[in-house]
Amino acid sequence: MSARVLGGYLLKHAASGSIGQPGYSDKGSEIRDLEDWIDSNVGQGVREIMGLGGRDITRKKGERDRKEEQIKGRQQERFTVVLGSVGGDEISELDVTSGEIMCEGKVSGIVRATAQGWYQTTYKVNIGGGRGDYEPGDVVRVMPRNRGERVERILELMRSSGRFDHVLDPNVTLTVALKGNGGTKVGGVGGGLTGPPATVREILEERADLGYTGVDVNVLHALSHYVDLGAGEGKGGGESQYDKLRSMSGGEGEALYRDYVVKEKRGLPDVLTEFDAVWGEGGITVEGLLEVLREMRPREFSIASGPEDTRETGKVEILAAVKRGTTRLGRKYVGGCSDYFEGLAGGLDGDEGEGQKAQWAVAPFKFSIRGGEFGRVLHLLPQGAPLMCVGAGTGIAPLRSALRSRAASRGAGGKGGGGDVLVQGFRREGMDDYYSGEWEGLGVEVWKAESQRGVRKIYVQDVIRERGVEVADIILRRKGALLIAGGAKMATAVAEEVARILGEKIGAGKDSKKVGRKLLEALRKKGRYSMESWT
Repeated sequence: MSARVLGGYLLKHAASGSIGQPGYSDKGSEIRDLEDWIDSNVGQGVREIMGLGGRDITRKKGERDRKEEQIKGRQQERFTVVLGSVGGDEISELDVTSGEIMCEGKVSGIVRATAQGWYQTTYKVNIGGGRGDYEPGDVVRVMPRNRGERVERILELMRSSGRFDHVLDPNVTLTVALKGNGGTKVGGVGGGLTGPPATVREILEERADLGYTGVDVNVLHALSHYVDLGAGEGKGGGESQYDKLRSMSGGEGEALYRDYVVKEKRGLPDVLTEFDAVWGEGGITVEGLLEVLREMRPREFSIASGPEDTRETGKVEILAAVKRGTTRLGRKYVGGCSDYFEGLAGGLDGDEGEGQKAQWAVAPFKFSIRGGEFGRVLHLLPQGAPLMCVGAGTGIAPLRSALRSRAASRGAGGKGGGGDVLVQGFRREGMDDYYSGEWEGLGVEVWKAESQRGVRKIYVQDVIRERGVEVADIILRRKGALLIAGGAKMATAVAEEVARILGEKIGAGKDSKKVGRKLLEALRKKGRYSMESWT
């Protein structure tokens, strides 16, 4: 490399502040600190010309001692592990700390809701075992399972290290308890990492969140405590791996964390594979692995079926969009719960292998139900008053529940009202306009917002703006109620547009939006307005 090229490189990166920081070069490959880069690219001759001299071995030894002290001084693990055998004695009592009870049901059907060939995959999932004792707007909290490939990657790393044979035997169970509890404590909604005896595979499949689309910075920080500084072949060896983990989990390495984890959707199996120094002789232990793992948390999905439907069929329906894609470097990714539903779809009526079909078809489906706000609105809506629903994408699910409940109430002679309106947002008609074939039969007037046909993109807030006179009439003169459901950005835009329309209708002039917001808040308190949104 010429001195001119080197000088240009150093000036460029010195100005940007990237020299000396663990990160990426301008070609996208990872580099170590400046001295490492010089050693590997320019050699001792250029080092002397630049006045850098030889590497300070004393300083490096001092840094090594400091790192070892930090690793030795790591926070004590929270868990104790007692080994047992499959079919052995179960724990007689569990201290359940969560007030929410997870139920077990069966997935009785899962079908694609989007058209074949459409780039977004969404499933209608029917869960058996429901009683119908919920309200429109309530939410199913699903406890997913990790599919085999990711779990197998971690198990293989444990096998290869040669230090975990005593726990990898499929007949050996682990009873994981929090220290100081005097027993096993079920932590969190789904039991956390602690709980009844289970094999390592069962813990990884059912209790651990493997961070499919991005591992948390706290996990990286915890993992840094288990690096064997003298081990590792990937990413420059143990010391370099330690530095990178510490950097990414600290404020100064935010850019590196964003590039390595966030943008490239790296999960825990990826990190455990690439930072291989944690598997060295002085590296991670069983208790340490539990310290690094994060407990599985439920994913939430609005219920799409009406309570009356469930009382008749015994099934609860949810609408689940699959989160998948490809990163800028070509890495394919899929969300944890999305991967779970994909496995269910293949296991029930897809083209998975027979063993996989059997595994997923008979596996219990763990879920609970959290109350929402839409039920209150429906109960308080006066006889004959209309209901206006606004939603886009999978936000249509809780609105369908409300509209089906209204139709069932009308059929039973109850206060179903009349003149209900749905503003439905979707990308392309016939592709992702969920449940569009049902609305006419439910007596619902539909205002469509199609965002990916033609030059002009039309969103639900645009339709609300264009039909402002009718919106104001439904809410003010006819004393109707308003429900909004979907993404937070869309829901906020719709609420702002409705506020402006109502403010203008009552003559607030330049303060229309401000006055309209206060009016919406008053309607919310009276049970005539509710929003269910998510990010």
